[in-house]
Amino acid sequence: MKGPAAAMTKSIQSRTGSRLSLKHLSSKLVYVFGVTLLGGFLQAHAVLENSTPGAHEIVHSDHLTIALAFNSRVDSKRSQITLISAGGPKEVPLDPQKAPNTLKAQANGLKAGAYRLIWQVLAADGHITRGQIPFEVQ
Repeated sequence: MKGPAAAMTKSIQSRTGSRLSLKHLSSKLVYVFGVTLLGGFLQAHAVLENSTPGAHEIVHSDHLTIALAFNSRVDSKRSQITLISAGGPKEVPLDPQKAPNTLKAQANGLKAGAYRLIWQVLAADGHITRGQIPFEVQ
């Protein structure tokens, strides 16, 4: 081997006491950077961990306290909850945020029928996450 690659391999060999090829070193660096970037990507979005109502839950009241808990902080000022029923969509105002990873709201005057709770949150890192929770009022 000649040129810069030979000098780099020789330099690596003299520092580590063992011979590492440039190809082997490159593959290790790509792996380390890949794991680091992927780990950051997987934690980038707020993931819904718990909800009231739960998916496909049957609610027996015309009043509903909505509670959404996420795996990371969310910005309540830039997040929203919408209820969709046969009567159309209705945005539900959020209660003041008491915990950094939860959103709460109150929905009143719910009529019997199928609903979808549509949520959209802005995580602290700037990523928007959306989801929906179907439930029924009886």
